[in-house]
Amino acid sequence: MKRWGYMEKYFCLELAEGVVKGKKVTLEEIGMLLETAEDNIMLLFSGADMIRRHFLGDKVDVCSVINAKSGLCAEDCSYCAQSSMYDTKISPFPYIGRNKIFDVIEKIVNCGVRKAGIVTSGGKISKSIVSDICDAVREAKNKYGIKICVSLGMLDKDSLFLLKEAGVDSYHHNLETSKRFFPKICSTHTYQDKVDTVKNANNIGLKVCCGALFGLGEDMGDRVNLAFCIRKLEIKSIPLNFLDPIRGTCFENKKLISPMEALKTIAMFRYINPESHIKVCGGREVNLKDLQGMIFFAGASGLMTGNYLTTSGRGIDLDFQMLEDLNLKADWS
Repeated sequence: MKRWGYMEKYFCLELAEGVVKGKKVTLEEIGMLLETAEDNIMLLFSGADMIRRHFLGDKVDVCSVINAKSGLCAEDCSYCAQSSMYDTKISPFPYIGRNKIFDVIEKIVNCGVRKAGIVTSGGKISKSIVSDICDAVREAKNKYGIKICVSLGMLDKDSLFLLKEAGVDSYHHNLETSKRFFPKICSTHTYQDKVDTVKNANNIGLKVCCGALFGLGEDMGDRVNLAFCIRKLEIKSIPLNFLDPIRGTCFENKKLISPMEALKTIAMFRYINPESHIKVCGGREVNLKDLQGMIFFAGASGLMTGNYLTTSGRGIDLDFQMLEDLNLKADWS
Protein backbone atom coordinates (compact mmCIF):
# COMPACT_ATOMS: atom_id res chain seq x y z
CA MET A 1 0.00 0.00 0.00
CA LYS A 2 1.37 3.39 -0.94
CA ARG A 3 1.93 5.80 1.96
CA TRP A 4 1.03 9.36 1.12
CA GLY A 5 2.90 12.45 2.19
CA TYR A 6 1.42 15.35 4.15
CA MET A 7 0.22 17.30 1.10
CA GLU A 8 -0.83 14.29 -0.96
CA LYS A 9 -3.23 12.96 1.64
CA TYR A 10 -5.35 16.13 1.35
CA PHE A 11 -6.04 15.34 -2.32
CA CYS A 12 -9.58 14.24 -1.31
CA LEU A 13 -10.43 17.70 0.01
CA GLU A 14 -8.72 19.53 -2.83
CA LEU A 15 -10.66 17.48 -5.38
CA ALA A 16 -13.91 18.10 -3.49
CA GLU A 17 -13.26 21.85 -3.56
CA GLY A 18 -12.80 21.61 -7.31
CA VAL A 19 -16.09 19.73 -7.69
CA VAL A 20 -17.89 22.41 -5.68
CA LYS A 21 -16.51 24.98 -8.13
CA GLY A 22 -17.85 23.03 -11.12
CA LYS A 23 -15.05 20.63 -11.95
CA LYS A 24 -15.94 17.20 -13.40
CA VAL A 25 -13.65 14.57 -11.96
CA THR A 26 -11.80 12.25 -14.32
CA LEU A 27 -11.28 8.50 -14.14
CA GLU A 28 -7.61 9.07 -13.28
CA GLU A 29 -8.51 11.41 -10.43
CA ILE A 30 -10.97 8.91 -9.00
CA GLY A 31 -8.22 6.30 -9.04
CA MET A 32 -5.98 8.65 -7.06
CA LEU A 33 -8.88 9.53 -4.77
CA LEU A 34 -9.57 5.90 -3.86
CA GLU A 35 -5.88 5.16 -3.36
CA THR A 36 -5.59 8.12 -1.02
CA ALA A 37 -8.63 6.97 0.89
CA GLU A 38 -7.00 3.70 1.93
CA ASP A 39 -5.01 5.60 4.54
CA ASN A 40 -7.28 8.63 4.98
CA ILE A 41 -10.81 7.41 4.50
CA MET A 42 -12.26 10.10 6.79
CA LEU A 43 -10.87 12.75 4.44
CA LEU A 44 -12.67 11.01 1.58
CA PHE A 45 -15.89 11.23 3.58
CA SER A 46 -15.25 14.87 4.48
CA GLY A 47 -14.87 15.77 0.83
CA ALA A 48 -18.03 13.89 -0.14
CA ASP A 49 -19.91 15.60 2.69
CA MET A 50 -18.65 19.00 1.49
CA ILE A 51 -20.01 18.29 -1.99
CA ARG A 52 -23.36 17.06 -0.68
CA ARG A 53 -23.84 20.09 1.56
CA HIS A 54 -22.93 22.52 -1.21
CA PHE A 55 -25.36 21.14 -3.78
CA LEU A 56 -28.15 19.69 -1.62
CA GLY A 57 -27.84 21.28 1.81
CA ASP A 58 -29.76 19.45 4.53
CA LYS A 59 -32.34 17.95 2.15
CA VAL A 60 -32.88 14.19 2.22
CA ASP A 61 -35.00 12.46 -0.43
CA VAL A 62 -37.08 9.80 1.37
CA CYS A 63 -39.26 7.20 -0.34
CA SER A 64 -41.08 3.96 0.41
CA VAL A 65 -41.72 1.06 -1.95
CA ILE A 66 -44.92 -0.78 -2.89
CA ASN A 67 -44.55 -4.39 -4.05
CA ALA A 68 -47.38 -4.54 -6.60
CA LYS A 69 -46.44 -7.86 -8.24
CA SER A 70 -44.00 -10.30 -6.66
CA GLY A 71 -42.07 -13.26 -8.02
CA LEU A 72 -43.00 -15.36 -11.07
CA CYS A 73 -40.25 -13.60 -13.04
CA ALA A 74 -38.72 -15.34 -16.08
CA GLU A 75 -35.44 -13.39 -15.84
CA ASP A 76 -32.40 -15.16 -14.35
CA CYS A 77 -30.75 -12.35 -12.35
CA SER A 78 -28.49 -14.33 -10.04
CA TYR A 79 -29.17 -12.27 -6.93
CA CYS A 80 -32.95 -11.96 -7.15
CA ALA A 81 -35.44 -13.69 -4.89
CA GLN A 82 -38.21 -13.05 -7.42
CA SER A 83 -36.75 -15.11 -10.27
CA SER A 84 -38.83 -18.22 -10.98
CA MET A 85 -35.58 -20.05 -11.69
CA TYR A 86 -34.68 -20.22 -7.99
CA ASP A 87 -36.41 -21.78 -5.00
CA THR A 88 -36.28 -18.89 -2.57
CA LYS A 89 -39.35 -19.61 -0.42
CA ILE A 90 -40.90 -16.20 -1.06
CA SER A 91 -44.66 -16.02 -1.51
CA PRO A 92 -45.25 -14.82 -5.08
CA PHE A 93 -48.43 -13.02 -5.99
CA PRO A 94 -49.90 -11.52 -9.19
CA TYR A 95 -50.57 -7.84 -9.77
CA ILE A 96 -52.53 -6.52 -6.78
CA GLY A 97 -54.66 -3.95 -8.61
CA ARG A 98 -55.22 -0.23 -8.25
CA ASN A 99 -57.35 -0.40 -5.10
CA LYS A 100 -54.70 -2.21 -3.06
CA ILE A 101 -51.99 0.07 -4.45
CA PHE A 102 -54.01 3.06 -3.33
CA ASP A 103 -54.48 1.53 0.14
CA VAL A 104 -50.73 1.12 0.55
CA ILE A 105 -50.08 4.67 -0.64
CA GLU A 106 -52.56 5.90 1.97
CA LYS A 107 -50.62 4.08 4.71
CA ILE A 108 -47.32 5.50 3.45
CA VAL A 109 -48.72 9.04 3.49
CA ASN A 110 -50.09 8.54 7.01
CA CYS A 111 -46.55 7.62 8.13
CA GLY A 112 -45.27 10.97 6.87
CA VAL A 113 -43.64 9.84 3.62
CA ARG A 114 -44.52 11.85 0.51
CA LYS A 115 -42.93 9.69 -2.19
CA ALA A 116 -43.95 6.13 -3.15
CA GLY A 117 -42.40 3.72 -5.63
CA ILE A 118 -44.70 1.19 -7.33
CA VAL A 119 -42.73 -1.92 -8.33
CA THR A 120 -43.66 -5.01 -10.34
CA SER A 121 -41.57 -8.09 -10.98
CA GLY A 122 -40.75 -9.36 -14.46
CA GLY A 123 -38.96 -8.11 -17.54
CA LYS A 124 -41.95 -5.96 -18.45
CA ILE A 125 -45.67 -5.81 -17.75
CA SER A 126 -48.80 -5.84 -19.92
CA LYS A 127 -50.52 -2.79 -21.33
CA SER A 128 -53.56 -3.49 -19.16
CA ILE A 129 -51.50 -3.37 -15.97
CA VAL A 130 -49.83 -0.16 -17.15
CA SER A 131 -53.30 1.34 -17.65
CA ASP A 132 -54.47 0.22 -14.21
CA ILE A 133 -51.36 1.68 -12.54
CA CYS A 134 -52.00 4.96 -14.38
CA ASP A 135 -55.45 5.09 -12.79
CA ALA A 136 -53.98 4.46 -9.33
CA VAL A 137 -51.40 7.19 -9.88
CA ARG A 138 -54.04 9.75 -10.90
CA GLU A 139 -56.17 8.98 -7.87
CA ALA A 140 -53.27 9.10 -5.41
CA LYS A 141 -51.86 12.33 -6.77
CA ASN A 142 -55.24 14.02 -6.83
CA LYS A 143 -55.98 13.09 -3.22
CA TYR A 144 -52.56 13.37 -1.59
CA GLY A 145 -50.28 15.31 -3.94
CA ILE A 146 -47.71 12.57 -3.39
CA LYS A 147 -44.69 12.02 -5.66
CA ILE A 148 -44.90 8.73 -7.56
CA CYS A 149 -42.06 6.68 -9.01
CA VAL A 150 -42.71 3.43 -10.88
CA SER A 151 -40.44 0.46 -11.62
CA LEU A 152 -42.13 -1.74 -14.19
CA GLY A 153 -39.29 -3.30 -16.16
CA MET A 154 -38.20 -2.67 -19.72
CA LEU A 155 -41.21 -0.79 -21.10
CA ASP A 156 -41.61 0.65 -24.58
CA LYS A 157 -41.96 4.36 -25.27
CA ASP A 158 -45.75 4.23 -25.63
CA SER A 159 -46.19 2.76 -22.13
CA LEU A 160 -43.71 5.20 -20.65
CA PHE A 161 -45.61 8.08 -22.25
CA LEU A 162 -48.90 6.88 -20.73
CA LEU A 163 -47.27 6.84 -17.29
CA LYS A 164 -45.93 10.35 -17.78
CA GLU A 165 -49.37 11.60 -18.85
CA ALA A 166 -50.90 10.01 -15.75
CA GLY A 167 -48.63 12.09 -13.54
CA VAL A 168 -45.79 9.68 -12.76
CA ASP A 169 -42.86 11.78 -11.54
CA SER A 170 -40.01 9.39 -12.25
CA TYR A 171 -39.18 6.01 -13.73
CA HIS A 172 -36.91 3.64 -11.87
CA HIS A 173 -34.66 1.22 -13.72
CA ASN A 174 -31.30 0.17 -12.28
CA LEU A 175 -28.29 -0.74 -14.38
CA GLU A 176 -27.08 -2.73 -11.33
CA THR A 177 -23.40 -3.01 -12.25
CA SER A 178 -20.85 -2.24 -14.97
CA LYS A 179 -21.26 -3.30 -18.58
CA ARG A 180 -18.23 -5.58 -18.16
CA PHE A 181 -19.60 -7.42 -15.15
CA PHE A 182 -23.28 -7.59 -16.13
CA PRO A 183 -23.08 -10.88 -18.12
CA LYS A 184 -21.91 -12.59 -14.92
CA ILE A 185 -25.22 -11.83 -13.17
CA CYS A 186 -27.83 -12.11 -15.93
CA SER A 187 -28.22 -13.83 -19.32
CA THR A 188 -31.89 -13.26 -20.17
CA HIS A 189 -31.51 -9.62 -21.10
CA THR A 190 -28.57 -7.40 -21.97
CA TYR A 191 -26.95 -4.35 -20.49
CA GLN A 192 -27.94 -2.41 -23.58
CA ASP A 193 -31.59 -3.38 -22.99
CA LYS A 194 -31.38 -1.63 -19.62
CA VAL A 195 -29.56 1.41 -20.99
CA ASP A 196 -32.16 1.74 -23.77
CA THR A 197 -34.97 1.71 -21.19
CA VAL A 198 -33.29 4.51 -19.26
CA LYS A 199 -32.76 6.53 -22.42
CA ASN A 200 -36.37 6.02 -23.55
CA ALA A 201 -37.70 7.31 -20.23
CA ASN A 202 -35.35 10.27 -20.41
CA ASN A 203 -36.27 11.07 -23.99
CA ILE A 204 -40.00 11.37 -23.28
CA GLY A 205 -39.37 13.72 -20.37
CA LEU A 206 -39.63 11.41 -17.36
CA LYS A 207 -37.15 11.90 -14.56
CA VAL A 208 -35.12 8.72 -14.14
CA CYS A 209 -34.05 6.94 -10.97
CA CYS A 210 -31.17 4.64 -11.93
CA GLY A 211 -28.59 3.00 -9.72
CA ALA A 212 -26.76 -0.08 -8.61
CA LEU A 213 -26.55 -3.23 -6.53
CA PHE A 214 -23.18 -3.85 -4.91
CA GLY A 215 -21.69 -7.01 -3.43
CA LEU A 216 -22.27 -9.24 -6.47
CA GLY A 217 -18.57 -10.00 -6.90
CA GLU A 218 -17.72 -6.85 -8.84
CA ASP A 219 -14.59 -4.89 -8.01
CA MET A 220 -14.25 -1.18 -7.27
CA GLY A 221 -13.33 -0.58 -10.91
CA ASP A 222 -16.76 -1.87 -11.94
CA ARG A 223 -18.40 0.48 -9.45
CA VAL A 224 -16.41 3.43 -10.75
CA ASN A 225 -17.29 2.64 -14.36
CA LEU A 226 -20.96 2.43 -13.44
CA ALA A 227 -20.79 5.78 -11.64
CA PHE A 228 -19.37 7.39 -14.79
CA CYS A 229 -21.97 5.67 -16.98
CA ILE A 230 -24.73 7.09 -14.78
CA ARG A 231 -23.14 10.54 -15.01
CA LYS A 232 -23.14 10.29 -18.81
CA LEU A 233 -26.85 9.42 -18.73
CA GLU A 234 -27.45 12.57 -16.61
CA ILE A 235 -29.32 10.71 -13.88
CA LYS A 236 -30.51 12.92 -11.01
CA SER A 237 -31.63 10.19 -8.59
CA ILE A 238 -29.22 7.32 -7.94
CA PRO A 239 -30.35 4.48 -5.65
CA LEU A 240 -27.49 2.44 -4.22
CA ASN A 241 -28.34 -1.05 -2.97
CA PHE A 242 -26.12 -3.51 -1.12
CA LEU A 243 -26.66 -7.24 -1.53
CA ASP A 244 -28.62 -8.97 1.21
CA PRO A 245 -28.00 -12.57 0.08
CA ILE A 246 -31.21 -14.55 -0.34
CA ARG A 247 -31.23 -18.29 0.34
CA GLY A 248 -31.97 -20.21 -2.83
CA THR A 249 -30.37 -17.74 -5.25
CA CYS A 250 -26.99 -18.23 -6.90
CA PHE A 251 -25.56 -15.61 -4.55
CA GLU A 252 -26.88 -16.99 -1.27
CA ASN A 253 -23.33 -17.49 0.06
CA LYS A 254 -21.95 -14.07 -0.88
CA LYS A 255 -20.39 -12.17 2.01
CA LEU A 256 -21.84 -8.84 3.03
CA ILE A 257 -19.92 -5.70 2.12
CA SER A 258 -18.26 -4.17 5.17
CA PRO A 259 -19.74 -0.89 6.46
CA MET A 260 -16.59 1.05 5.56
CA GLU A 261 -16.50 -0.35 2.03
CA ALA A 262 -20.14 0.60 1.57
CA LEU A 263 -19.45 4.14 2.80
CA LYS A 264 -16.40 4.42 0.56
CA THR A 265 -18.53 3.42 -2.45
CA ILE A 266 -21.18 6.01 -1.58
CA ALA A 267 -18.51 8.70 -1.32
CA MET A 268 -17.03 7.78 -4.68
CA PHE A 269 -20.46 8.14 -6.32
CA ARG A 270 -20.84 11.59 -4.75
CA TYR A 271 -17.58 12.88 -6.25
CA ILE A 272 -18.62 11.67 -9.72
CA ASN A 273 -22.30 12.72 -9.49
CA PRO A 274 -22.17 15.83 -7.28
CA GLU A 275 -25.62 17.30 -7.92
CA SER A 276 -27.66 14.09 -7.94
CA HIS A 277 -29.61 12.63 -5.05
CA ILE A 278 -27.72 9.52 -3.98
CA LYS A 279 -30.14 7.28 -2.11
CA VAL A 280 -29.19 4.30 0.04
CA CYS A 281 -31.83 1.61 -0.34
CA GLY A 282 -31.91 -2.19 -0.10
CA GLY A 283 -29.44 -3.90 2.21
CA ARG A 284 -28.81 -0.73 4.23
CA GLU A 285 -29.55 -2.32 7.60
CA VAL A 286 -27.57 -5.57 7.18
CA ASN A 287 -24.55 -4.04 5.44
CA LEU A 288 -24.19 -0.70 7.27
CA LYS A 289 -25.26 -2.05 10.68
CA ASP A 290 -24.60 0.60 13.37
CA LEU A 291 -23.12 3.03 10.83
CA GLN A 292 -26.33 3.81 8.95
CA GLY A 293 -26.25 7.45 10.03
CA MET A 294 -22.80 7.77 8.46
CA ILE A 295 -24.22 7.47 4.95
CA PHE A 296 -24.95 11.20 4.89
CA PHE A 297 -21.43 12.14 5.99
CA ALA A 298 -20.17 9.92 3.16
CA GLY A 299 -22.24 11.89 0.63
CA ALA A 300 -25.67 10.23 0.53
CA SER A 301 -28.70 12.52 0.32
CA GLY A 302 -31.57 10.06 0.33
CA LEU A 303 -32.86 6.75 1.63
CA MET A 304 -35.61 4.22 1.20
CA THR A 305 -37.53 3.67 4.41
CA GLY A 306 -39.79 0.85 5.56
CA ASN A 307 -39.76 -2.66 4.10
CA TYR A 308 -38.21 -3.65 0.78
CA LEU A 309 -39.67 -5.96 -1.86
CA THR A 310 -38.92 -9.34 -0.27
CA THR A 311 -36.93 -8.40 2.84
CA SER A 312 -37.71 -6.40 5.96
CA GLY A 313 -36.39 -2.89 6.41
CA ARG A 314 -36.35 -0.53 9.34
CA GLY A 315 -39.29 1.31 10.86
CA ILE A 316 -40.16 4.60 9.19
CA ASP A 317 -40.29 6.27 12.60
CA LEU A 318 -36.71 5.22 13.32
CA ASP A 319 -35.48 6.68 10.05
CA PHE A 320 -37.25 9.99 10.63
CA GLN A 321 -35.74 10.09 14.12
CA MET A 322 -32.29 9.50 12.61
CA LEU A 323 -32.78 12.48 10.27
CA GLU A 324 -33.91 14.68 13.15
CA ASP A 325 -30.89 13.66 15.25
CA LEU A 326 -28.60 14.60 12.36
CA ASN A 327 -30.35 17.96 11.70
CA LEU A 328 -31.45 16.77 8.28
CA LYS A 329 -34.84 17.31 6.68
CA ALA A 330 -36.95 14.95 4.55
CA ASP A 331 -37.64 16.72 1.27
CA TRP A 332 -39.75 15.79 -1.77
CA SER A 333 -39.33 18.88 -3.93
